[in-house]
Amino acid sequence: MLNKNWFSLVEVLISAVILSITVFGILRLTNNNTNQITVIEKNKEMYEVYYNTTECLKSFWYNYLSWITSTQSVNFWNDNTKCLTWIYNTDLTFSWITLKSYLDNQEVRWNEFWSYFTTSNWTNYINISSYITDWINTKNFEFKIYN
Repeated sequence: MLNKNWFSLVEVLISAVILSITVFGILRLTNNNTNQITVIEKNKEMYEVYYNTTECLKSFWYNYLSWITSTQSVNFWNDNTKCLTWIYNTDLTFSWITLKSYLDNQEVRWNEFWSYFTTSNWTNYINISSYITDWINTKNFEFKIYN
């Protein structure tokens, strides 16, 4: 009989398959974590845009909002110091909201969002449906502004 000091070819192939399944499983988990972090960051930024949009709309006169009949877009100018609205259209000729992330004074990434809203008037309040989108995900928020 032969002395079996070395691995046979079958044992080597089985160990290679187990090792590759383990390595690719770890890579898949890492990739899923990265994707989840990206989605969570984007959702956080969408809520920030929503908060800014509600504060922007609260700053307008009630009478101005009550006369709006078309869908309007919202933007905050280049430095987020102004609150601007104009008519929304499907050609996306209105500008978007860009949120940039920095790490050690270096721009790391940015996300672009479009914010638009519709209004419906009631007796003593205006019902506002606000939409924040990046054209992959869209979040819809409802709130009221009272007279």
